[in-house]
Amino acid sequence: MSEKQGPGTGPVGRGRSRTAGWRRRVVGTEEQTRPITVVERLRGTPFSSPLRMAAPDDATRSLDVLLRLAVLMLRSGSALAEVEAAVVAAAVALGLSEDHLDVDITYSSVTLAYAPPGAPPVARLQVLRTWGTEYARLSAAHSLVRDLVDGRLGREDVALRLAQVERMPRPYRGWMVRVAWGLLAVAVVARLGGGPLALVTGFALAVAVDAGARAMSRAGAPSFFVVGAGAFVAGALSSVLSLLTDVLPSSLAGQVPPAALVVASGIVVLLPGGSLVAAVEDALRGFPVTAAARLVTVVMTTAAIIGGVVAALDVARRAGVPGVDTTAAGAAVGGALTPPLVAVGATALGAAAAAVAYRTPPRLLLVTAAAAASGQVALELVQDGEGPRAAGTLVAAVVVGAVGRVAALRRRATPLAVVVPGTVMLLPGLTIYTALAELTSGTVVTGLVLLGQAVAVALAIGAGVSLGDSVVAPVERGLDQEGRRRRQAPLRS
Repeated sequence: MSEKQGPGTGPVGRGRSRTAGWRRRVVGTEEQTRPITVVERLRGTPFSSPLRMAAPDDATRSLDVLLRLAVLMLRSGSALAEVEAAVVAAAVALGLSEDHLDVDITYSSVTLAYAPPGAPPVARLQVLRTWGTEYARLSAAHSLVRDLVDGRLGREDVALRLAQVERMPRPYRGWMVRVAWGLLAVAVVARLGGGPLALVTGFALAVAVDAGARAMSRAGAPSFFVVGAGAFVAGALSSVLSLLTDVLPSSLAGQVPPAALVVASGIVVLLPGGSLVAAVEDALRGFPVTAAARLVTVVMTTAAIIGGVVAALDVARRAGVPGVDTTAAGAAVGGALTPPLVAVGATALGAAAAAVAYRTPPRLLLVTAAAAASGQVALELVQDGEGPRAAGTLVAAVVVGAVGRVAALRRRATPLAVVVPGTVMLLPGLTIYTALAELTSGTVVTGLVLLGQAVAVALAIGAGVSLGDSVVAPVERGLDQEGRRRRQAPLRS
């Protein structure tokens, strides 16, 4: 009698049953690929519970508004995850069906498509070629979306409100921004233990570099050469300070070489802290293409800084100018020689100055300074425990990210407006300069090790900010829901 019998009976049937059971246990029965619902796309964002209007009569007008909103946020320096969440939440609030909406946003383009059943599909595309850092404008756009999803803004008022945001004036005059860059340099020098000579020179250098960068940008020079020129000026000025240090009283020079501190402050001013934070956040949130594009910008800017400083140091070395004592400079890395109270105060000042330079709303200046000071306190505690500097930077960035999210969202602003200037004082300016000084003097291995440490610190800043944001998101969401219940926002028709 043959063993081949009907399905599910006999030896063959039992084998198939065992195979099917194994397959269910190993492979699983869940759908392998499925569309992400709007609830999942908005989870953990400030727009997680949008109130929906009725479907619009003309979807084209809604898409035009969404396109303008996305472009405005990207040009103002927003991370891609926040732009997508804002666009999707605004679309749902305007009555568009998320099942028929496609949103494709990259670093340089925005594509929106809507194809409801029974109606002709509509698509909108815009390419971006200019970017900046306008956190006041970005915060105004964030507030617009919050009002829309909470039911406080009607359909006919959205376009008018968006036009007002697009035309809103900058919160600070040009001279105020220039002074803010100078105060940021002063704060960096003070945090690293610099003397009066380094403080005054750092301020003058930052103001001059900002003025020169604006002039070169107006002339159409690419940003790579603008940054490189600023770095060369900083390196050349450090050589002049090296000559002056030998003839000036030690009370003016301070215990740390002023040449190293001035260049370190210039590097911090030139480094793209906002792009770094946004790039790491985009990479962690699932936007690898845009993250790679932002990282290319960060790498090119860093390369321009390195090239400018190295060129200046090489010219000085050939001219016989004495180099900087890298041992003394390396001892001051991370503010190790600065009293804790001075470091915390300098960090708060630098964060507030950076907030003005990045055009953060004035109502967030004190909050930004407080968040940065909290991060510096955490850094001091880790350093007292003799932990690695990258680990201390990570902890400090987590604190700034957590405090910045809660504080900014409570004030209806984007968290980037707080966390980016709040972490600028953590940038490894002195480490980069010390590494370059070692490389130009022939100590290649030491220089490469220091550059590796600088990269680790920079990545720790971006990762820490994102981690702090994620950790505090449930707490902030609970506070937001409680606030909604108290406001009792009415549903719209």
